[in-house]
Amino acid sequence: MDVSLAIQQMNEEAAQKERISTLLKSIKNLMEKMEWSAEQSMDILSVSENDRKVLSQMFK
Repeated sequence: MDVSLAIQQMNEEAAQKERISTLLKSIKNLMEKMEWSAEQSMDILSVSENDRKVLSQMFK
């Protein structure tokens, strides 16, 4: 594997983790402040089905 390709892949993975982390914080804030469920919060934020699967595991 080309070194620059490996670095690019690592950067993309880091960005993905940061995006999920930010979504999780936003969902938790909505749950706390608005007293919404995780599902309601994800609906309001238009979270994709793929992201919902990842995020749902984090709530368990």
